[in-house]
Amino acid sequence: MKRICFVFPLLLFLTLFINSCSGPIIYKPNHIWEFKVTRTDSKIVDTLQFKTTDESWQILMKKCIWQFPIRKDTAGKVMITQTTGIMDIKVCFPLSLLFSSKIDFSPPEWEYLKYSWIIPIKIKFPITVGQTIKLNKTFGSKRPPSDEFRQLKVNGFVKVIGRKFYSNPLVNDTCWVLEASSKSKIGEFNAKYYFNEKFGFVYMFYDFKKYQVEMELIDFKKIDHTVVN
Repeated sequence: MKRICFVFPLLLFLTLFINSCSGPIIYKPNHIWEFKVTRTDSKIVDTLQFKTTDESWQILMKKCIWQFPIRKDTAGKVMITQTTGIMDIKVCFPLSLLFSSKIDFSPPEWEYLKYSWIIPIKIKFPITVGQTIKLNKTFGSKRPPSDEFRQLKVNGFVKVIGRKFYSNPLVNDTCWVLEASSKSKIGEFNAKYYFNEKFGFVYMFYDFKKYQVEMELIDFKKIDHTVVN
């Protein structure tokens, strides 16, 4: 009887929690964020797309897909994608008294951006200057197939340092400025992000020591599922 009395409140709590997290804050299903990407060690300008879906990913996240530029290999032209998940949780009252609404973004793990996933890129609501989220984690062997990533211990943080007006052809608005860093046996990497409360993360600057990468949001649209016969 005691076990039943314990399990029922737990199930009720989890149900309320999941229901309160049903509405994303920014990264709504079936939308595309398109980024222009430049780096200091090449003159090539790439375009990356981040697509959200209406499918679940590991219970509390939504499935999303990074689509990378076409590359040529021995088989010809190949389109590479990365399937991952994004945590975009809006926690409603009364659970908001215990849990924060938050966004945990999933950066692209691809070629010259392969180190981006060990630098935290997340934010909690309400956003305040000085807000700091720490990272202290050992990543498992299911990450990219390279010895340098297996059982990698990483310490880092992401911190809100202020606000700044950001202007490009798509975004003309004030953004929150975040600084992030990670330390591990493969090095210390740093990043800067601009977060906009309409579009989400609109600018990312990665410093991988040997080279730097800039990602700038240049397009945002809803996916059209209309089928023409």
